[in-house]
Amino acid sequence: MARKRSPSPPARTTVEARVQVLIGAPPPKDLSMGAMCYRMARPPDRVEYICPACGERTLYPKSAGWTALFSDASGIVQLIENDLPEMRRRLGLLESLHVSLDETNLCQACSPNARDLSVALQVEYADEPRLHRVSKVTLDDVRLIQEFDAGADRHCGPMGAETPLTKKVKRLRKLLGLPEKGRSGQ
Repeated sequence: MARKRSPSPPARTTVEARVQVLIGAPPPKDLSMGAMCYRMARPPDRVEYICPACGERTLYPKSAGWTALFSDASGIVQLIENDLPEMRRRLGLLESLHVSLDETNLCQACSPNARDLSVALQVEYADEPRLHRVSKVTLDDVRLIQEFDAGADRHCGPMGAETPLTKKVKRLRKLLGLPEKGRSGQ
């Protein structure tokens, strides 16, 4: 069943109130430990990125440049081939939050001099004229936002390990542009 997205973005105070409810909620029980092992695939010789903003293609051939931009050569491949499609899919499931990705740093046409090949997150609030923007977001960050939007009480990490969503409030606040406050510095 497809979820229906709210036609207008929420007010920042509404989102803050939801975070406060989350902080006050009891922690979930029976959390999953997640997967314990997996096998890494070898990265391909190149990866192609198609920019959703302008439609241009950017080719990232395997080169020494990959290791200069990422901790290992598989970083750009993982981002473009696996993480971006999943990030887009998860943001499409949001019901109340209005969150989008800015991928222009990955596009040679949109950002020819980009040194940081990362994705940014943009959050829209009804009561603010400017978007809140956070750079260098990960798939795990988008998972966190989607879980919060859905009213979940737990966060499912990259390997399926679950933690109480309350333990991720500090990062959630940063992603949503909310001030750091509340119980025990959350």
